[in-house]
Amino acid sequence: YQNLWINLLYPVTNMLTIFTIQTVIRFFHEERKAKEIRQMLSSYVSPKIVKELIENPDKAKLGGERRIVTLLFSDIIGFTSLSERRQPEEVVSLLNEYFKEMADIIFRWDGTLDKFVGDEIMALWGAPLEQPNHAELALRCALNMSEKLNELQEMWRQRGGDTFDVGIGLNTGEVIIGNIGATGKKMDYTAIGDHV
Repeated sequence: YQNLWINLLYPVTNMLTIFTIQTVIRFFHEERKAKEIRQMLSSYVSPKIVKELIENPDKAKLGGERRIVTLLFSDIIGFTSLSERRQPEEVVSLLNEYFKEMADIIFRWDGTLDKFVGDEIMALWGAPLEQPNHAELALRCALNMSEKLNELQEMWRQRGGDTFDVGIGLNTGEVIIGNIGATGKKMDYTAIGDHV
């Protein structure tokens, strides 16, 4: 119209540069988000669940929500008297050995390790991902934990050390589940409610 020829090289190059920069920024942002989720969850859920949450982050609704879950509580019987008879270092070593084996079993059965409270273990199934067979998984885990405890007791006897028994309780019901605590300080993914 004006007999002008515009060189399209500059605007096309500019658009391609902007697109490339946005793609790179988006990639690093997604990687950072995945790393945060992985770090947050890897301490209390099995690697299989962490992988699924990374691939489908929309399934990780963290916050308070109502959910039917199965809870497992495991408590050492006579722990107070055991800890009074032994040196604190020995008690900690025994607990660490026991907790490691039990945590491995919980993860093997796709459980979420909620917390250790003194000599108690709290775990749950059915969150953060839905598990239609959560009660069965928890029961199989409890049986597996009991079998493993028998093996540990035999090993401790052979070493000439103290042994202990464990009580395991299971309950299924509706709870409020999510991250509870002080934002930016200390958060725990846990369940709260009458069924707990």
